[in-house]
Amino acid sequence: MKPIQNTPVIQLNESKQKALLPKKVELSELERDKVKLKKATHEFEAFFMSSMLKSMRQTIPKVESEQGVGDSGLGKDIYQSMFDEELSRKMADGSRGGLADILYQNLVKRIETKHASDVQASARQSAVGAKD
Repeated sequence: MKPIQNTPVIQLNESKQKALLPKKVELSELERDKVKLKKATHEFEAFFMSSMLKSMRQTIPKVESEQGVGDSGLGKDIYQSMFDEELSRKMADGSRGGLADILYQNLVKRIETKHASDVQASARQSAVGAKD
């Protein structure tokens, strides 16, 4: 069996490093607003799921006799809360056709309408400025 040999480190100058990095895409104001809305609706769905999990856990009675050492206390409550928050984020990220998507589909129409009216208003202003 041959020993593993170290591979040489390849040195790249700064221009080659920049060429290998993904290029930043400039987004229009409308597209930036859509991205922000998408993120906000997913965060809202995650918050909603977290609240729902918390409420569901409160309905489960705590039986002291079945709990062993380390099964109760502040540490468990904090861990359970953190677990529920992460679980709710994963549930929101993986959902299709869920609350976030419904909210996004309804609110994106308002953003598009707002931007369309802003574009029309700026076009009118530039037309009036061109006449003067």
